[in-house]
Amino acid sequence: MTLLEKKLQCQVGDELDDVYKVVTESTEHAEQIRIKRIEQADIESRQCNIILYKVPESTEVLAQDRKKYDSTFCEQFLNSFKVGVDREDIRRMQRFGIRTDEGG
Repeated sequence: MTLLEKKLQCQVGDELDDVYKVVTESTEHAEQIRIKRIEQADIESRQCNIILYKVPESTEVLAQDRKKYDSTFCEQFLNSFKVGVDREDIRRMQRFGIRTDEGG
């Protein structure tokens, strides 16, 4: 191998190292942006949450009937404060805890 070939090989190796660094930094930066977007989406999804405690539990057997009861209760509760909530405004509802048989 000639001296010129060795120099070219070193130069190409150095340039490949530089390219590898740029690609690695870009990948890390893209990952940080992705994580920030996920965090922002999570914050936005919880921005309008309302948590109600001690809501009476429905005694209905079917899950869809219990959900309808919860939805009606929340709608009536919020409308009692004259906040102008429609059923379509409630995107998701979730009941926490263990279901009791006595409905309370």
